[in-house]
Amino acid sequence: MEKSPRAARRSHSFVLNLWQEGGALPNAPPVWRFSLTVPHSGERIGFRSVEELTRYLQRWTHQQPASSTHTSEGDNYVEP
Repeated sequence: MEKSPRAARRSHSFVLNLWQEGGALPNAPPVWRFSLTVPHSGERIGFRSVEELTRYLQRWTHQQPASSTHTSEGDNYVEP
């Protein structure tokens, strides 16, 4: 008897970088910045906040598997 086909497992790797930047004013609290790098392509996607990063990952996980586009409001952010 044959086993029923299993759903294809979807997997992807990102390298997460996070760093702290000083506030704009001398006594302002530091700000965290984030980027995801796609290891096989070297593509880097920057985010100004953990909320932007979370929204991106939520959208990415809900995409159809054939779609590989990376879109985010943080796409234009480039790490200094």
